[in-house]
Amino acid sequence: MTNKRKIILSLTTAIFLSSCGVNTKNWPRLSFDFNFQDVEKIVLSIIKSKTKYTQSYNEELIVSEQNEINKSMNYLIGIPYKESQEDKVEKTDYLVKLDIVFSFCDTTIDDYKIVFYEYDIYDGNVIFNNGEIHFVVSDIESIYIGIKDELLHQ
Repeated sequence: MTNKRKIILSLTTAIFLSSCGVNTKNWPRLSFDFNFQDVEKIVLSIIKSKTKYTQSYNEELIVSEQNEINKSMNYLIGIPYKESQEDKVEKTDYLVKLDIVFSFCDTTIDDYKIVFYEYDIYDGNVIFNNGEIHFVVSDIESIYIGIKDELLHQ
């Protein structure tokens, strides 16, 4: 991603986050307890529901080159999520669903999966591999588009 795009994305995110009234300064950030070089492949699957203003679509992006894996992982690190856990997640009535599955070079290690749901602008949940559910204010579709753009404009 070019510096100009990063600056625009950062400013846009900052404006939206400040306008939604959610202060994520002290929230934990998405991180991984495994090394990037241990990842053999990342599969990102997005489902966007049809709305009054947009068409629905399903798309899958497979990342298997180590350089692309590193870029994708770096893009995901730092996404804020609310520390307290949610009791449940709405799995049918969402605007955007993003599944991210990490497969490892060592086949004895199970895949690691993260699922994001977006219900409204900056209103969503993330389900971690261990089943924990947390509130997120990220624009989920922008995460997918950002990774895709990053990989296409290398």
